Amino acid sequence: MESVNRSGALPRGGAEEVARVARAMLSELDDVLQTIASRVWQTVPGYSQFLPDRQELTARIRESVLNVVTCLLEWREPSPGELARSAGTGERRALQGVSSIAMIQSFRTAERVLLEELQGWCNRMQVRTATARACRAALLRDLDSLERSMLDAYTHLQIQIEADRRLSEPRLFRRLAAGVPIDTTELEELAIAIGVADPDRTEFVTAAVRLWPAPDGTPIDRVTADQVRHRVVAELARSLGSTALSGVVEETGQPVVLVAVPWDAEPEALMLDLARALAPISECSITAGIGDRCTGLATLGTSCRQALAAAGVAGDPGEMHLYSDTLLEVMVRRESALARQLVDRYLGDLSGELLVTLRTHLDQRLSLRATAAVLGVHKNTVSYRLRRVEELSGLDLRRPRDLSRLVVALEASEQLSAGQPAGQQP
Repeated sequence: MESVNRSGALPRGGAEEVARVARAMLSELDDVLQTIASRVWQTVPGYSQFLPDRQELTARIRESVLNVVTCLLEWREPSPGELARSAGTGERRALQGVSSIAMIQSFRTAERVLLEELQGWCNRMQVRTATARACRAALLRDLDSLERSMLDAYTHLQIQIEADRRLSEPRLFRRLAAGVPIDTTELEELAIAIGVADPDRTEFVTAAVRLWPAPDGTPIDRVTADQVRHRVVAELARSLGSTALSGVVEETGQPVVLVAVPWDAEPEALMLDLARALAPISECSITAGIGDRCTGLATLGTSCRQALAAAGVAGDPGEMHLYSDTLLEVMVRRESALARQLVDRYLGDLSGELLVTLRTHLDQRLSLRATAAVLGVHKNTVSYRLRRVEELSGLDLRRPRDLSRLVVALEASEQLSAGQPAGQQP
């Protein structure tokens, strides 16, 4: 059965009145279509951005409006074929990237215009109130049926698209991050996923967000990591206006969210947007790193590994590091054995009090007065402790080369005390 008849829903003689109104509306269909299309194109965000031209929008509106008015003329509900065509429009919009909210807004616009048109003809033709009321209700029900068919098809296809993207994008991105080559076809898939027209010349910056267990020791599972990934990507897309490439990898037993965005500014300019994206995340402790800018999707692997290295630098929760600012820290993290040798060689004989004094002295730019003020001791006490540091380490704090050795050893000590196994230098 192609349609459902609505006989019995009208008062006696109402079918003839409805048919007259429907024929009148069909006679001015072009004017109604232009009104609806203009309002949708000008007021509903999304259509002018994603549709190739306004003619395509007008053609789809014509199809829906003609369906509804024809249903009134024949006093029946939309047929399966008409609902299928509406579903086809929903699938088309999903592929074009038009949002479901935009589609709902366009239907509401069409609904208002059609109701105005219907009421005007009912008034001019002196249609009885009961008939006009039944006609209005039928029009709304038919529009709802077409809209529901369209949105169901849209949602179904959108789920498939997202599933395909989740399966391919993170997988390929993980391979890039690991330095595994991917072929040209796969690079093109990634470019399509993030809307990059020129994957060979577009510049990118990669950020790594390392997720640490909560204070109660509860580990971060993969589901939570993916939730964080989606939230970060959504926030960056909102603030930057571009889609980010993303994935989750594991480093030293902890999940790390990797995000790459098209970016033609300096890497540090991304820090504010990344901090804003991370601000609402409270279920885990986070440190982040940002790699150097690279050109072309094929070179993303290097930026990924740089971001991972920067995110692994010891620091307080919430800290964000640029790779270019953490070269020393990355260097001492290359091998835990080397870090341990540095600590044993230069710091092994220093007591806790001497280490605190040395760190404070370095933080205070080698000022005895400032060091004493921070520690709450006399300058002579600081001088004595620093002489002991020199005696026990065999280094001279007045020689830049010896001073640099202590700085590197202290950095190695911090990395080791943070309990972070050494990673690979990018």
